[in-house]
Amino acid sequence: MKNFLSIGALSLFFLLTSIALRAQDSKAYFVGQWNIVVKGTPEGDVVLHALIESKEEKLSGSYVKEVNSKKEESVTMKSVEIKGQEVILAFSIAGYDVTMNLIKKDEDHADGNMMGMFECKGTKVKSK
Repeated sequence: MKNFLSIGALSLFFLLTSIALRAQDSKAYFVGQWNIVVKGTPEGDVVLHALIESKEEKLSGSYVKEVNSKKEESVTMKSVEIKGQEVILAFSIAGYDVTMNLIKKDEDHADGNMMGMFECKGTKVKSK
């Protein structure tokens, strides 16, 4: 009986550790610079150069919008939230408050949508 309880406690420990590490991996995955292409907007395809940061366990972000090779000023995001393998970004763009969801696809890419209407493809910018 003691062995059974020991094995159960050990299994629970490893399960909880695995879940905690997976959450940290997701956070580390999304933190950094991303180039996100938003397809089919009224302005055409738009590139958002996004920066997601983690300071003192709090996530924040900003982006620079690029349309037809013209970059605008940096804009601070209203919120950045990570749930599992997904990041949810909330920000204002072109006078609208929007949300964007990106789901991890592979080590350097994430796919999703903005407001459920516009397809988004993100590519992580590699550090040099």
